[in-house]
Amino acid sequence: MKIFLGSSKESLSFLNEISIVVEDNGLIPLRWDDVSTFPPGEFTLETLLKKTRQVHGAIFLFSEDDKTWYRNELQMTPRDNLLIEYGLFAGILGRERAIIIVDGNPKTASDLHGLNTIQLNHGKERAKAALRSWCQSLTKEVAINKTFINPTINTGPIRVYPNFEAASPDLKRACYEAYDIKILANKGFAFFGTDYSIVSTDKLSRFKNLRKLRVLLLSPNARWITTGLIAERKYGSVEEYKKEFRANQNIVELGFNKFSKILSNNRSGLRYYDGEPYWRMLITDQYAFVASYADDPRTQIKDLPVACYKNAPKSFYNVFKRIFNDIWHNSSYPAQISFRKIDFSESAGGIVYICHNECIFIALLKRSDGFWVLPKGHLDKSKDSSIEDAALREISEELGLPLSKLILKERLGQYEDHSYKQEGESKIVHIFSVQYTGNIDDTLHPDVDHAKGIWWDLRKELPKMLYVQQENMILKFKEKYKCT
Repeated sequence: MKIFLGSSKESLSFLNEISIVVEDNGLIPLRWDDVSTFPPGEFTLETLLKKTRQVHGAIFLFSEDDKTWYRNELQMTPRDNLLIEYGLFAGILGRERAIIIVDGNPKTASDLHGLNTIQLNHGKERAKAALRSWCQSLTKEVAINKTFINPTINTGPIRVYPNFEAASPDLKRACYEAYDIKILANKGFAFFGTDYSIVSTDKLSRFKNLRKLRVLLLSPNARWITTGLIAERKYGSVEEYKKEFRANQNIVELGFNKFSKILSNNRSGLRYYDGEPYWRMLITDQYAFVASYADDPRTQIKDLPVACYKNAPKSFYNVFKRIFNDIWHNSSYPAQISFRKIDFSESAGGIVYICHNECIFIALLKRSDGFWVLPKGHLDKSKDSSIEDAALREISEELGLPLSKLILKERLGQYEDHSYKQEGESKIVHIFSVQYTGNIDDTLHPDVDHAKGIWWDLRKELPKMLYVQQENMILKFKEKYKCT
């Protein structure tokens, strides 16, 4: 049995000790720093995808590797690529087979809160004992169940292009059909902002379905620009590069103003981030086109191969979508552009219910990360005359239900959403009970931000909810409401 081991370069000393524990339990460690793990001629992401099918388990060491500005606070975080690699392995092997060992107190993604990990803070010997126990349990599980990764599951790309020029026709076709477009780039104008970009300002009429557009560009003040990597390219100085960098981004900002005329979703926008530009992405509601800088930072953009992932079960499409969303919400700041102001201070939604055979069913939405939520969204003062109007509109849009069949009954309460802040202001979420007067057989049609929508029988235990406040409101609703 083989176990993949991942860590930062700074944590190699304890990785050696982890390797010894793994070997002592009869398992074979595949270390990331072993030259045979990443053979020459392959891209890092390509190799990692292969490894997920070749190992029975994975161990990742999260340490205080980098200083990161997170919501206006300087915090220590694990290396970015470790978070991505953990997501890849956990997505295929399962949470029980991909575990995290934590050294210190690094800030990790909120999606990992509550996940049981092995803590080095409690002592090395105690951590090693926990690791031995995990190795032994994994060995027993495989021996009893004879289970391994299903080689027929296609988690990888559906197509790989030699560069973005070759991918351009398919990129444009996907964008013309898209409801939602996300762009993560450095300068950005090859993707967006000019008449010759993939998302062309000269062809606004072609984007008939587009509702939401989000663009993330690398900040000219990002540490990456001044670390010496740019000096290895064609520019004579960092200042020369930054000047051209900012000029290109100004073009993108002007292009965004043009696109704002056709965007109906007020959560669109353009933002800047200060992190490492490991990825270049264009993501629609159906496809993710991804290139990686991780292999060689000196490689020019035009030479990067591009992988295309389809939005399908067990595809890595959702991994890259999650990467984008995490940067957008937690590690970026808004650009100075003339676009309608987004009001993040108030949000509204509800518990949408229907009575069937003397039982109550409520509408739940499943996110791409597997968590479940109630339908809700932001108050749009250009559309909503009240918070009640906002609740009904957002419910209708997110569930795909006709507004005429939704009856708002009463306000159940509100809670403060601390997981998202905009300019230091917390979001207040108002929740209402809303009766659906249609049929239980009516299919829910969730919007592009959600993977699935179902009518949930309240006699059953609730699925894994993202917000404990929503779960508590549903439980109170269950006690109070009866079919009439």
